[in-house]
Amino acid sequence: LHSFPTRRSSDLTTNLYASTTFTLIVTDNKGCSGSDNVLVTLSGNALSVTAIANPDSICVGQTSQLLATGAGGSTDYSYSWTCNPPGIPSWTAVISNPPVSPPVTTTYTVTVNDGYNTATASAMVKVNPLPLIYPVTGGGQYCSGGLGVPVGVQNSQNGVSYRLYHNGSQIGVPISGIGGPISFGNETLAGTYTVKGTRTSTGCLSWMADSADVVILPLPN
Repeated sequence: LHSFPTRRSSDLTTNLYASTTFTLIVTDNKGCSGSDNVLVTLSGNALSVTAIANPDSICVGQTSQLLATGAGGSTDYSYSWTCNPPGIPSWTAVISNPPVSPPVTTTYTVTVNDGYNTATASAMVKVNPLPLIYPVTGGGQYCSGGLGVPVGVQNSQNGVSYRLYHNGSQIGVPISGIGGPISFGNETLAGTYTVKGTRTSTGCLSWMADSADVVILPLPN
C-alpha cells in the first residue's frame, strides 16, 4: 500500500460580476495532467447606490437632506460621505441620510461598501444668495392731519422685491429694486416700519437693517 503526498495551492479569492466557469488543471511529476470545470452562478444584482438631495436648491442658511440608498451586493451596507468644496473644517459623514447646510453650492459624494465591493453616487445642493441688506430710511414726526413722512430703503437690487411692514403686518404693494434708493411714499400711520426683501427668482429673503418710526404730533388746543 502506497501513500502519496498531497500538495495544496494557495487559496485565491476574487470578486465575481457575472456567472463564471473555472477550470482546474492538475499535472503530476510525470507530466500527466487532468482537468475539471466548475460553474459558479451568481444570483442577485451588482452593488449600486443612488444619492438624492431634498431639496436640491436652498437659500443661504437653510438645510437640505441627503438620502443614500444602496442596492444589490450583500445588502450589508456602510456609507461614507464627502463633499466638494470640502468646507472648513472638512465635512464628512458616515450615516446614510445626513442633513447639510452648505454656505455655497456643493457636490456631495457617497460611497457604499457591502464588505466586498464599493459603489459611488453624487448629488448637488445649489445654494442661492440672500438679498443684500440695506438700512431702512425715513420716518419721523408730523402734525396730526398732515401728509405723513416718507419711508424707504437706502439702496436696492435688481431682481429683488421689497415689501413694507407696519408693526409687523404687511401693507401696500411690493416695490421692485432698481439698483438705487427706493421709497414707499409718505406713511401716515403711527408705529414702526420694517422692510423685507425677496429675490423673485428663488424666494430667498432678508429683512432690511433698522426700522423707521412714525410719530403723530397732536395739534395744539
